Amino acid sequence: MQRIAILGGSGSGKSTLARKLGAALDLPVVHMDQHYFSSGWVEPDHDDWRATVAALCAQEKWVMDGNYSKTHDIRLSRADLIIFLDFPTWLCFWRVLKRTTLGWGKVRPDSATGCPERFDPQFLLYVLNFRRQRAPKIRELLAGTNCPNRIFTSTRSVKLWLESLRC
Repeated sequence: MQRIAILGGSGSGKSTLARKLGAALDLPVVHMDQHYFSSGWVEPDHDDWRATVAALCAQEKWVMDGNYSKTHDIRLSRADLIIFLDFPTWLCFWRVLKRTTLGWGKVRPDSATGCPERFDPQFLLYVLNFRRQRAPKIRELLAGTNCPNRIFTSTRSVKLWLESLRC
């Protein structure tokens, strides 16, 4: 495993898993949020973003976390393992609320510089609707790929898998 793409809802633990896999497998970690947003939560131009993702994916080794479905074609074609964290909505929503509350006004290590935690009702709706609206599309995408993939539906299953990698 040299290039691992991690997908999943906000609050599913993509960044945490990326850090753990990066450390365990000695791979560089790419948090897509750090490259997508500019200070103040400014979003890039579509073509510029795709060029950025293409450059990131051109690297020989990486663990890359983030959804950004409009770049799945670039990222997933380069991955040699795709992980999908398909966790319950209540768990992801709780984690996002906790993260927002505890980190209010602070920039997370996996976020872009100048993008502190904030309360964003539109983002919370995205979290609440992810499993119903986005997850089926990801599952369909994974079913149609030749790339090995793992779908995890619980934190326990992720933990057991990580432990198996260290054997």
